[in-house]
Amino acid sequence: MTNTVHCAMSLDGFIARKDHSIDFLESLEPPPDGEDYGWTEFFDPLDGMVMGRNTYDVVLGFKVWHYGDKKVMVLTTRDIEIPDFITGEVIPFEGTPEQALEEMKKRDCTELYIDGGEVVQQFLSAGLVDKMIIATIPILIGDGIPLFGELDKDMLFEVTDLIKYDNGLVMTYYQLKK
Repeated sequence: MTNTVHCAMSLDGFIARKDHSIDFLESLEPPPDGEDYGWTEFFDPLDGMVMGRNTYDVVLGFKVWHYGDKKVMVLTTRDIEIPDFITGEVIPFEGTPEQALEEMKKRDCTELYIDGGEVVQQFLSAGLVDKMIIATIPILIGDGIPLFGELDKDMLFEVTDLIKYDNGLVMTYYQLKK
């Protein structure tokens, strides 16, 4: 099983504002036609994802469900509304990252995308992140929801690739050193 974090953050390490707004992502010049910052190459081989409830609420507000028919586990302790058009694809789940991974294995999901501030921090703290792809937006927003949190022990990652785009976005690929 491979667990990969893929997200964008401000230069000062925030993935969203305190109100969960990600409007700062729009500060960049749009990419050239056809440029998706490696998203398709990353996303196509995945068979599932695990996200937090707040992230689910944000992406549900987008005009398009970007995850197709991939299984999407939403870690939550609250009731969750699942629209008809994604019934069967969204799995509400209450439990630890380890339990979430076991449940995803039962559903034959082994290449997972881990998303959402709290969930990423929980998976990192549990030592369950193998790779990270971080898009750094060259903007300081001063406050917000941080990507990283406290850890019980150091986690050493190596940079496996780094791509700088003309609009200032820097995409850094990391692999956990074991």
